[in-house]
Amino acid sequence: MTNSMKPLSKENTCKFCFYVTYDNVGFYVASGGKPDHSHHPQLKEDHIEFPKRFLSDENIDLLNDVRDSNACNGVAINLIHHQTGKMLSC
Repeated sequence: MTNSMKPLSKENTCKFCFYVTYDNVGFYVASGGKPDHSHHPQLKEDHIEFPKRFLSDENIDLLNDVRDSNACNGVAINLIHHQTGKMLSC
């Protein structure tokens, strides 16, 4: 990954996808797609620039779970912002 979080090549992109379709009732997620994430930058514990003492144990556990799921930093930032209203930096 580069500093801009863009992959260095097409082989290093995440292949996760899901299909959204619609019928006469409305939109829905269809079966198929690829449920696995890969090639995301990891959220490392020492890269959280927001002091841990301001986060609850529950939110620290949430960040660790996001890191362990190989999701990108943006997911963790959005979750903490939604939970606490506080913004973490990448």
